[in-house]
Amino acid sequence: MLGELTASIAHEINQPLAAITTNAETGLRWLRRETPDLGEVEDLTGSIVADARRAADIIARIRTMASNRIPEQEPVAPNPVVADAVALLRHEISREQIEVVSDLAPDLPPVLADRVQLQQVVVNLAINAVHAMTGKKGARLRLRTARSGGSILIEVGDNGHGIPPENLPHIFDSFFSTKAGGMGIGLAVCRSIVEAHGGSIEAENGPEGGALFRCSLPVYESG
Repeated sequence: MLGELTASIAHEINQPLAAITTNAETGLRWLRRETPDLGEVEDLTGSIVADARRAADIIARIRTMASNRIPEQEPVAPNPVVADAVALLRHEISREQIEVVSDLAPDLPPVLADRVQLQQVVVNLAINAVHAMTGKKGARLRLRTARSGGSILIEVGDNGHGIPPENLPHIFDSFFSTKAGGMGIGLAVCRSIVEAHGGSIEAENGPEGGALFRCSLPVYESG
């Protein structure tokens, strides 16, 4: 349990820190050009601030868990969470020349959630999709939200190499990874978060051959 917790913390914190480093290095390159692009540097600085705040939110949540306090949950609109998660990865998406296809259902009811945790799920799934399409021409990241009865669905899919059928039963196991150097903790964290919110998560190979992850979360009913 200690090993899983340590790996989970390292995994979660590493994502915003890596984004901060990438954006800072890119900003320095823009500043060192003969004619600096201050508009691009301003955008990158805004992204650095957002990622620093996300890292701080993650640390605050871990401190809450360590002090045995209940995480703060509130009604959260699904679509902005998905949009914000993609915005955090915009430089990785741009670097790999990935097309983002969004199909976000309008007027969805909220879910009762810890916003940082829910965003972390979408970020984990999206960054896995980006890695699965590294170097692929015509790469597409598909994001979809919808209502299904009393649940909200959040789907993240790609047109990468897909998941080998023999790996599907183990894809959410702790420390199971098909990536060289992978920690095998990201999807386990996603499952833990989704299940803690009363939902479920599943994986399959989508119609384009790549991986498709589907989260189902209960609709928040006020009163």
